[in-house]
Formats: sequence, C-alpha cells, structure tokens
Amino acid sequence: MTYGLATPFTHPVRSLAMLLAVAFGTVAATFAVGLTSSLTAVGTSQDPESRAAVTVTTTRLNTLAAPPPPPAGKTAATPTPCWPR
Repeated sequence: MTYGLATPFTHPVRSLAMLLAVAFGTVAATFAVGLTSSLTAVGTSQDPESRAAVTVTTTRLNTLAAPPPPPAGKTAATPTPCWPR
C-alpha cells in the first residue's frame, strides 16, 4: 500500500497545474465574498428608509459688508452702462 507521495515529483507539470487551479479558486472565492459584502453595504447605504433627516439653514444676502469707500482725495468712478444708447 502506498500513499502516492512520489506522484508530484514524477508529474511536475500536472502538480503545478493543480496548484495553480487551487490558488485561482481560492482567489476567486475570496473576491466573490468580498464583492458580495461590499455591494450589500452599498445597497444598504442607499436605502431611502435608512437616511437621516437633514436641515438646511440659509442666510440673508444683506448681511454682507458694504464695499469700502474710495481712497482719500479720489472720487468714486461712475459705472457706465453696457448697453448701447
């Protein structure tokens, strides 16, 4: 009775192919589980029933400061209209 421990050494290409197949299967299963859990988390976060209430407060525009006065000794420039007369 033999355990077949010499077989990998007598068929190295077959052993390498089997090792690569097992490694690829492990990577594929790990990726599938991670992708499933990630997409489940994204789907749960986009559920409109689980969103928090948001309150938006706006400020009035007239709370802005007035423009500074012209420098001493100079007069303020009068704006000219952009449309033809």
